[in-house]
Order: sequence, then structure tokens, then C-alpha cells
Amino acid sequence: DALGALVYKVEGVEFNIGSVISALITFLITAFVLFLIVKAANKMKNRGKKEEAAEEEAVPTSEDYLKEIRDLLAAQTPPAETVKTDSTFTEK
Repeated sequence: DALGALVYKVEGVEFNIGSVISALITFLITAFVLFLIVKAANKMKNRGKKEEAAEEEAVPTSEDYLKEIRDLLAAQTPPAETVKTDSTFTEK
């Protein structure tokens, strides 16, 4: 191990710098792989939410149905005119 040979001496105490660097590299690689796994899991989770939201938007609400009925009734021919005679209505 080339990194294991790196040693730093301070007042007779040896610090194995190679082991620290090796552990740091291992930690960074592990953290990066874990980050990619979590990112992929979140992407899959959000994809399901987007599909559900699209399905919910496609389903008409009761207000939409009522507006459609109103528009259809307005498009029909107008009802026969009525004339008021005395206190009753008669069709013309």
C-alpha cells in the first residue's frame, strides 16, 4: 500500500498520513455512491407523484360537469315565448 508508507513525525510521535488519506478517499467514494442511490430513489418517488397529479387533473370535477350542462342548455333553442294575459301565462 503506497499510502500506508506516508508517515509524519512530530516530537517522536508518528502520524500515519497514508491511512488517513486512504480512509478519507474510501469515505468520499462511499458517500458519493450513497448520494446516487438516494437521488435515484427520490426520482422514482417523484415520478409516481407526477403521474398521480396528471391523473387527478384529467378527472373533471362536479363544477366542470355543471358548467357543461349550463352551456348545453344555453345552446339549445330558446323556449317558446310567453305572453301575460290577466294573471296567467299562455304560449304564443
